[in-house]
Amino acid sequence: MGFIMMVTFAIFSLALTISVVSIFERDRLIYSLFLFMVFTTIWQFHVATLFTANILTYNSAFFLFHIFRVGPIFMAPSFYHVIYTGIELSEKKNPDKDRTKKWYTYLFNKKILVMIYVWSLFIYIIQWSPLTLLNLTFHKNAMTQYWYPAYGVLGYLYYLHLLIFVFIILISLVIVKDLNDRYIKKFLSRFTISSLILFIFGVLNFKESLIMLPSIIAITGFLIGIFIALSSFHIAIIKEINSSMERASKMEIVGQMSAGVAHEIRNPLTSIKGFIQLLQREIHDKSHYFEIIYSELDRIDSILNEFLTFAKPQVATFKIHEIHQILTEVISLLETQTILHNIQLLTEFELEPVYLTCDRNHLKQVFINIIKNAIDAMPNGGNIKIKVKNDSEAKMTSIRFIDQGCGISKDRLKKLGEPFYTTKEKGVGLGLMVTYKIIEAHNGKVAVSSEVGIGTTVDVILPSAVIPT
Repeated sequence: MGFIMMVTFAIFSLALTISVVSIFERDRLIYSLFLFMVFTTIWQFHVATLFTANILTYNSAFFLFHIFRVGPIFMAPSFYHVIYTGIELSEKKNPDKDRTKKWYTYLFNKKILVMIYVWSLFIYIIQWSPLTLLNLTFHKNAMTQYWYPAYGVLGYLYYLHLLIFVFIILISLVIVKDLNDRYIKKFLSRFTISSLILFIFGVLNFKESLIMLPSIIAITGFLIGIFIALSSFHIAIIKEINSSMERASKMEIVGQMSAGVAHEIRNPLTSIKGFIQLLQREIHDKSHYFEIIYSELDRIDSILNEFLTFAKPQVATFKIHEIHQILTEVISLLETQTILHNIQLLTEFELEPVYLTCDRNHLKQVFINIIKNAIDAMPNGGNIKIKVKNDSEAKMTSIRFIDQGCGISKDRLKKLGEPFYTTKEKGVGLGLMVTYKIIEAHNGKVAVSSEVGIGTTVDVILPSAVIPT
């Protein structure tokens, strides 16, 4: 009876493990999770062999017990593999805004992953020796009869291995809270908690009277937890994709509208400017009125230029450029404006040149938009910091802009970059949209964080270029 129950749950676990790869999108994280679930399933078969006392001979049961022992032993490295893969994917999707190497990369890296797999292989090989696994002893109770392992003088190595496993789980609980990608963070948190529950119930197998019940509870709870975690993980990603598609649809509508609107406005605008110039020759005592009119006409012209960015985007010319030079040119262009607003631009550049494959003029437009927004948010003056950080390992460069402005509330922050959404009184809501579009064309991303009353931080993250020789 015990054997049938354990095999049933093992087959159920195997079917669910296979479905993980079938249902969900196949990537490195899913494959590493699949590997862990395979070893978890083998662990169930490992426990099931203990209930073959009235089915198999002792030698056959002892041999199968050795074979299936690969499951509980390799659960530790495969769990580490899942966490390591999740960390690596999180860092690639959201490169650290500061280049400082995070502490957990010293604990979760490829070298240690290989070491844990090698250590686990060593543990698995020596468990074939009677010094580690002595024999199986026969037991019988009112419900069933079963084998139970007896350990030799080196049996403590298996317990040491289990301690390493529990250490990896506990340190993972701390590490996942520090990850950048919120979806991977949430998934790994649930995965780690489910694995901890699995381990706790697995340890109860060492109590002979409870040998079957903990395994059933453990595998059931673990599989339910993993499926909930995976489902919510992929639902969240699908929602983000749908949101991106909706935003792309809005941008397409803006592009279609822009061509018509710009054309209809620009033609009469040219005529108006001409007649204003004629009037100015006749009227000499109202010069300040004409200054206001020209100022507003220029503003209309700048809005039309933003519209035309969508209607007729300029063909990007990608070449290798040095980012410090581009930023220096932008700072020079805006120097007069910052002085007028009592604002100081502070730079913190890398000591070595940082190269990007980019369209120089387009990037200038992005940086000008960001700095102008920062200036508008600082009516009382202050400092705007510009930091450049190059991550040679991730091959990404982060250009960070930090202002001391009024800040943006969380509900408004979510809408930044949407067509016609602006936080400015006289804004049209296209500047940041242009910025997002340009950076996307450069295979980069824009990240904005803000705190009301403290200021806003904008990170432009772009792929680094190979340094020319």
